[in-house]
Amino acid sequence: MSKTAAPSGPLPGAGFRLFQLIMALPAAGLGGSFADRAWQSWQTVGSPGTDQLLAALLGVGLLPLALLAGKRLAATPLTGRPFFQQAAYFRWLLLLATGAFLASVFGSRHGIETRMALHVFGFMALHRLLLCFPRTLQRAFTYWCGRPGLLRIDKLLLSLLLGLVMVEGSLQLCMRFANFPFPRMGAVTPFSNLLRAPIFGQAPNSLGYNDREFSRDSGDSLRVVGIGDSFFVGYVPRRFGIISWTERELVAALGPVQMYNFGINANSPVEYLEVLRQQAFEYTPDAVVVGVYLGNDITEGYEQISPLYKTWYSVYQIYKTMKRRRREQQQIDRGEYFDLTQLERGEREFWYAVAELPETRSRADFIHHEAGHLDICARDPSSKVVRAWQHTFGALTSMQSACKERGLPLYLVICPDIVQTSPSFLAEVVEAEGLDAEAYDLLLPQRKLAEFCRELGIDCIDLTDAFLAAGDSALMHQPNDNHWSAPGNELAGKALAEALSGLLRRDFPERLGQ
Repeated sequence: MSKTAAPSGPLPGAGFRLFQLIMALPAAGLGGSFADRAWQSWQTVGSPGTDQLLAALLGVGLLPLALLAGKRLAATPLTGRPFFQQAAYFRWLLLLATGAFLASVFGSRHGIETRMALHVFGFMALHRLLLCFPRTLQRAFTYWCGRPGLLRIDKLLLSLLLGLVMVEGSLQLCMRFANFPFPRMGAVTPFSNLLRAPIFGQAPNSLGYNDREFSRDSGDSLRVVGIGDSFFVGYVPRRFGIISWTERELVAALGPVQMYNFGINANSPVEYLEVLRQQAFEYTPDAVVVGVYLGNDITEGYEQISPLYKTWYSVYQIYKTMKRRRREQQQIDRGEYFDLTQLERGEREFWYAVAELPETRSRADFIHHEAGHLDICARDPSSKVVRAWQHTFGALTSMQSACKERGLPLYLVICPDIVQTSPSFLAEVVEAEGLDAEAYDLLLPQRKLAEFCRELGIDCIDLTDAFLAAGDSALMHQPNDNHWSAPGNELAGKALAEALSGLLRRDFPERLGQ
């Protein structure tokens, strides 16, 4: 009995197969580059970085996948018009490519090169994997193209996706270059949360920092720059903030010292690195102080591996901002929310009477919010926390390297969270949230940072002891808020100045006349 002959038909041309292979060659080269980055990351922080490792595997793997697809295409005859000659095939390619572009460019806050490579390599790998099954593709596109209703679907999807790219791109441009009414929208740079309006009745400087105007000429003064988050910005009038207190104490102890405040709300060590590189270095500092707040600087300072990061899309931020403002207005109407930054009061007596200040939020909301800050204190940390520490150490290592290149000392300041320094509040959190207190080691984050600093030769200033020595430090924080009150800022500023004065005397004996 003779075998039935395979159906004859046009084979994919050599040009089509060669194009698939040629496109895989630079991807393989880039994959090798990402492999080298992953190796360097492994040597630096003990982790290759999941995103870099995936980009390396996908990039290098594209070459054998393209060879296999070419071989399968050459050996498979197709009946009818080949799928690769049909308009629907190219529409779907454009649809997937646009989705990858939208996800990697607009949906990323950090590491855009790696994110772009991940999405593009993933798209290319999926395409070549499908090309390994040409008969299946041929049947699918023959079926699809034979039904006008289905053809309208892919055209509609492509139009919607391209429209979303245009809308998102326009909103991003507005956010970057105009005074857009949604200041946190599409927070894609470390500078997106710079101040745009006065707080506590005082306008920020022209750069958006809660400080006087910066000058590139320091004169005879020793200049120290402070980089941190809202704890450095200050949740009190400027003269009562930690940076102002530290500068006054340093001047009293050492003479002419300037301390510039590069604090930005909601930033973390990954953003601190960019603030240092892009702005702080421009003002010729003699030393750099970096504040790490243990409430959320660690866990919110990196991106997890995910196809989409909806938080960084402007369209999503409009929705989120409007929803947040509606919720805040409802809380204001119920007397559960108050924005202290809008109080234009400068009297010391007012801000030091902490117990009499308005509560910034309800007690239940504050307790629930702070319960999440215990994650980094867990004796058995989640994989998310482990990765977060790796990203934090990587950013701090890069900051140390950048400072060393310029011959600048880097001082790291540990800012404890209220759950670590207020036993009475911790008891409230544990009871209200049903937590097991034995599952947490409250000072574990401090020890990890101190050990890291010892290994890298970074001077570490831990403010935890100062707050613990103050007794139950609830009054060191604003009512129902984790930010320091005026007494808390004074305590932190004086403790920081005391430690800094010794370090500056050691590092600048001639400048300070020692």
